Amino acid sequence: MTLHRGTVTVSKLCVGRRELNGRLTSAQTAMMLQEENIKRADRDRSQLVERIGDMERSLAAADNEKRLLQVG
Repeated sequence: MTLHRGTVTVSKLCVGRRELNGRLTSAQTAMMLQEENIKRADRDRSQLVERIGDMERSLAAADNEKRLLQVG
């Protein structure tokens, strides 16, 4: 009877270990996806900051041109 209990316990431990490995793999995958999303969001933010800078320069140039036309 003791040998049977030991076998059942080892079997349960193996199943538990597989379940934990599966959960760990799932957590690692989720973390990788989150990291990719963060990197993408950072790239998008950088691109938006650059576009805003371009628009501000364009607006400043248009304002200067408008002033020159009003004076002339």
